[in-house]
Amino acid sequence: MPLSPKEQTPELGLGTVQFGLPYGVSNTVGQTPISEARDILSAAKSHGVRYLDTARAYGTSEEVLGELTKGSESFRIITKLPPLPTNIQNESEIRAWVKDNINSSLAALRIASAYGVLIHNPLDAVSPFAKHIIAGLRECVELGLVSNIGVSIYDREQIDRVTDSFRIDIVQVPVNIFDQRLLKDNTLYKLKSDGIEIHARSIFLQGLLLMRPEDAPSYFDPIRATLMSFHRSCEAWGVSPVVAGLNFVKTLPVDVAVIGVNTHLQLKEIMESYERELSGQALSDFGSFEIRDPNFVNPALWRLGGRC
Repeated sequence: MPLSPKEQTPELGLGTVQFGLPYGVSNTVGQTPISEARDILSAAKSHGVRYLDTARAYGTSEEVLGELTKGSESFRIITKLPPLPTNIQNESEIRAWVKDNINSSLAALRIASAYGVLIHNPLDAVSPFAKHIIAGLRECVELGLVSNIGVSIYDREQIDRVTDSFRIDIVQVPVNIFDQRLLKDNTLYKLKSDGIEIHARSIFLQGLLLMRPEDAPSYFDPIRATLMSFHRSCEAWGVSPVVAGLNFVKTLPVDVAVIGVNTHLQLKEIMESYERELSGQALSDFGSFEIRDPNFVNPALWRLGGRC
């Protein structure tokens, strides 16, 4: 089925891992300085960005957000639990662990309640202890500490195991021009029909889609031809890879597309690029860039000698 723009496009959300860690295969500047993070958040607010994505595992990201937003209600903040410690297996201990981590996140973020809290580790989401983690999250919803709960997850099998077992509100999934698995197997449409809020992450594949093909690490040699083909197509269409990547996301049945930037100028470029539209012919070409090997579309599997 050819892709086409939807009547209602996803909102853009801001990922903030780079506020607390040096992150991204194309990131050559390291962790975003707090002064630049302040400018990014100011630009996000002025452009109507409502969602901020963070996690306990993102270094000092939560603390930076707390310092810069100071409890402002301008944003809807989604954070994530750290991996469940292996020495915690009792139901009451797991529930207490969930509540303690959420309270720690809220304190760092300087907010009374989070828009969403997700299970960050996919293995936790499909483990025998998942039911206790979900129960702990639901308890925090009842206490008013969280509005929505969900999972950050990678593939159809994991998603099915979670959604068949639990009632959740949000699913965060990776999807981009190279990684079209969840589009091609109709997972996104199934989640949408089930009324689950879909947040798409890795829409530029940690910046790999935006890198000049010759600058990509040697690890990506097996897919360099696809990266080159994508960039040549962008030139033929008369748009940047940013515009093409965003147009692909705009065809998807997702609610929020999470982007990450290192400067406020990058955010401005993305917001302006989001308004540009590609022709139907270009949209129909997107399927030809699909890469099915998870070693290249799942950053957790990348082996870059320290560059991840």
